[in-house]
Amino acid sequence: MAANNNNGWRCRECLSNGITMDCVTATNMKSHLATHGYGPWRCTGCGHIDRRREAIAAHYRAAGEVGVGSYLDPALNARINQEVQECRLPHQNPWTGQSAVPPPDPVALAAAIAALPQPPQAPPVAAVVPVVPRPSSGRVMVATSKADYLNATDDEADTLDAEVDWSSGSLTPLGATPPPASSFSSVPDPQVVTKAVNIAVTFVNAMNEVEEDDTNYAEVQTWVGLLRHHTQHIQAAQTMEEADEDLKLMIGIMKFYRNILDAAPDEVEAVNNEVKKMRRLRRTLRGE
Repeated sequence: MAANNNNGWRCRECLSNGITMDCVTATNMKSHLATHGYGPWRCTGCGHIDRRREAIAAHYRAAGEVGVGSYLDPALNARINQEVQECRLPHQNPWTGQSAVPPPDPVALAAAIAALPQPPQAPPVAAVVPVVPRPSSGRVMVATSKADYLNATDDEADTLDAEVDWSSGSLTPLGATPPPASSFSSVPDPQVVTKAVNIAVTFVNAMNEVEEDDTNYAEVQTWVGLLRHHTQHIQAAQTMEEADEDLKLMIGIMKFYRNILDAAPDEVEAVNNEVKKMRRLRRTLRGE
């Protein structure tokens, strides 16, 4: 058995089985610990734990679970981070077995369930649908160093991508100004809404894969919460104007994630394709 006196990280569980598994960074150690069943992803249905979102998806498809999804559980994330520290050399504590698996984080679970795609509802007859103004306290929007970014057309937004300083992003209440009158039909197409929600949920899961020690982690989590908000809000939209406003802001958040993504060109292009899909959905919603 190798000496326990060098710098770095060494898996205590592997060491207890006579195997020396060394890692040079905390991130590498965290990835390795996921193979020991630490998570940090859970199934919203049965609570199954696995190392990646895709593994959870494969699990609930194989199990035939319906209406479920995956989410990054902060309780599991804290547990795995604690074991990462325990694996730092030199080891301070001997291996006595894995720590107890924590119960699901109730806030994260509730948010994940709320963000799941809802079955489309048959729209009511347009003649009897009242236009209900949205309360100003029930909306959230993004204020950036270029406030016109989210209000830009698709082509203008592409130009602004290289100019926006996202580091000053913050959340501010939207004013009570009612949306402008338009020629939209009064009820949003439920199929368009469902497709938009599916894309947004995929994005929420992808954004949640940002490592906790990444410099963008805190900012990404703020935008994750905002994307979840609009994902839930668009499902309750009673007018085309409401759904269109949600789609516009969701596209802006997705473009932010694309701009900070540090990945291979093909991965960035895949993310960009999802942004394009959402744009096409917005054009369809608007009848363009």
